[in-house]
Amino acid sequence: MPFTDKQNKLLEQKLEPQNIKQRSNGNFKLDYIEGWHAIAEANRIFGFDGWDRHTELAKLGEPQEVNRKWRVRFMATVTINVRANGDVITRQGIGYGDGIAGDMGAAFEGAIKEAETDAMKRALSTFGNQFGLALYDKDKANVGKNDTDPEAWGEKTGGDISKHMKAPTPTQEAIYNDLMDEVMAADNGDAIDVWLEQDETKKLAAKMTNEQKESLWAEIKHKRQAAA
Repeated sequence: MPFTDKQNKLLEQKLEPQNIKQRSNGNFKLDYIEGWHAIAEANRIFGFDGWDRHTELAKLGEPQEVNRKWRVRFMATVTINVRANGDVITRQGIGYGDGIAGDMGAAFEGAIKEAETDAMKRALSTFGNQFGLALYDKDKANVGKNDTDPEAWGEKTGGDISKHMKAPTPTQEAIYNDLMDEVMAADNGDAIDVWLEQDETKKLAAKMTNEQKESLWAEIKHKRQAAA
């Protein structure tokens, strides 16, 4: 098999309850995992340089003005390539994004970000529970606590799992979202480099969890590759 025994063991684990979020969808609650968490899990299991993604976007109609705000809609197709023992495993996902804002540019950004994140999570979910597959089962049979096995975490963590078990606080989530928005809005790699060197950026980044930092760095890497 392409994956190592350690990777297979991680992929077979249950989805930890603290990694599940909820949002209202009409008259019921919808369980989901956040985009940053999916990226962090991909980095943890496949390695920082063990996977990449490619995004294709399709605008759905023209921007519409609704109640003095702009509404923009996009569909995204994300292709995930995972490199494992000389093989490349490819998965795809499709996502939808709906952006509404007073500024048209902000509406475009919101729609694109939502569509890409949704498509990425759908593609990654095909790799198992850690990427949200467990949530598609109404009985949630693969949601729960895992036995702690330091060896299963591999050499990337040195057996130290404590940093991966803490869910971000609301303040950390707000900081992460603000910094991610800055990355998404950057025009090119040079602009990102200038932004990273700012003292305020460093202070905010220091307050995030390790998973959030890994996720943000993965997005920066993707942005640089796309601009190259």
